[in-house]
Amino acid sequence: MPFEHIAVNIITGFLGAGKTTAIRHLLSQLADDENWAIVVNEFGQVGIDAELLSDQPVAVKSIPGGCLCCVSSQAFSVGLNQIIRQQKPSRILIEPSGLGHPAQLLQTLQGEYYKGVLDLKSVICLLDAKQLADTRYTEHPSFVDQIQVADVLIGNKLDTYDEMDREAFYRLSQSLHPAPVICAMVEQGRLDINWLDQTAARHELRYPRAHSHTSIKVNESPQDLSYPWRRVDGYSRDAESAGWVIAREVLFDTTALSVWLQSLITEQSAVIRIKAILRNADGWIMIQAVGDQFEVQAHGDAAEQRLELLVSGSRLPEDLDEKLARYLEKPEP
Repeated sequence: MPFEHIAVNIITGFLGAGKTTAIRHLLSQLADDENWAIVVNEFGQVGIDAELLSDQPVAVKSIPGGCLCCVSSQAFSVGLNQIIRQQKPSRILIEPSGLGHPAQLLQTLQGEYYKGVLDLKSVICLLDAKQLADTRYTEHPSFVDQIQVADVLIGNKLDTYDEMDREAFYRLSQSLHPAPVICAMVEQGRLDINWLDQTAARHELRYPRAHSHTSIKVNESPQDLSYPWRRVDGYSRDAESAGWVIAREVLFDTTALSVWLQSLITEQSAVIRIKAILRNADGWIMIQAVGDQFEVQAHGDAAEQRLELLVSGSRLPEDLDEKLARYLEKPEP
């Protein structure tokens, strides 16, 4: 490859840690003469995280289907090589899936093939310190492994923490060996751009546990002409996803739809994450929800609407298409 010393950062963190928001904040600090690119890996199949970054002045490459260490290494290498050749970036940010294990990704980036091409910089791990009191997170292999490879460990969503949350983050940061270069708490993903170039820790000293996933199986059902969307679901041993790609011309009653979606994640414990970019009569909105957090924000114009539910430890709820259709805006008679 005729490219040399491209800075690379991994921005990792469990579901709901705020990785995409943090990347958007980093991009807001980007100098006019810098050329960055982003590689996004998502468990689901409809590319919502990549779409959330599509309004940014950088190239975005989406690699769907689980965690980067478990999808085909060829698929990752092809996507990474494409963005290097086509965009010639000075820096690449890689956002793995929230369910991903970053160990093999680190090995790939530091392997012989990319020697002299990529210059691995800080691995930044975001977490929500409120999750440190919940064994569903602290005993989850992905949650633990992501923290163990961090050069920069960030307790995100500081504005929601109480004293116990802050103390839990402090205890965690003190327990790690080797210690991260930086441990800090921030609000709303406000990362300091200078953290990207902190001297990377000796990643070979950090050995996350071995793990195995079954492959992601994709089920794209024949389009039901009763509904104005395309449905794509993904399945693995660990989780399932239901995704919809919806024409931009379709309008929803997003107020009522948001109430239904919030009920799914608060009342149906199997739904662990919701992301959406949807359109109503007044414009576009973005929905991000995990645990008891449900956020609705304005969003810029998009080529398509997208909605995705992630389910862990259970089957997807039934009749989702029928229920979603209840919130379509009806045309005026």
